Amino acid sequence: ESEERFVELVENIQEVFWVTDADDQVLYLSPAYEQIWGRPGDTFCESWRSSIHETDRERVLKKAATAPKTEPRSNTYRIVRPDGGLRWIYAQSFPLKDASGAVVRTVGTAEDITERKTLEERFLRSQRMDAMGSLVGGIAHDLNNIFAPVLMLSSTLKLTLPDERSKKLMVMLEQSAQRGAEIIRQLLTFSRGSGGER
Repeated sequence: ESEERFVELVENIQEVFWVTDADDQVLYLSPAYEQIWGRPGDTFCESWRSSIHETDRERVLKKAATAPKTEPRSNTYRIVRPDGGLRWIYAQSFPLKDASGAVVRTVGTAEDITERKTLEERFLRSQRMDAMGSLVGGIAHDLNNIFAPVLMLSSTLKLTLPDERSKKLMVMLEQSAQRGAEIIRQLLTFSRGSGGER
């Protein structure tokens, strides 16, 4: 009856649940492996290693080989499904010891945390954009303080210049300063996060 309850539980949870013996032979692997990894459970020993994303593979396998089996372990890594889909996995394992302290079983879980990772990345991207907005806002205000006197003085000087060539040069300076001021207005719009024309 206990065994039936156990099977009913582990075969209906979304996380992968597994059990290995002292020699790392797989005694049990829940059906969630096939759903998350997209591979048959009977290929677990080979497909688990080969499915780890190439960027994470060396780190994950090294940790699996060197971490003490007498202590709980955890790892976060990516896997590549047969269809090319990428999944983030959070895996944990726990040793089961006999009365003498020797490890007789290891039980573990592996959870698909792709959605959580995606939300974290969006949050970090949003924070970066907020920081960028603050930076741009500060720079725009500084540039505004530089362009304001240029615009004011060019308008005044244009009226006092005697020859046409000097007036044309002053008009060019004023137009350039106005273009700069317009860019600053666009930067300030971006930094405030309000709508504006592209």
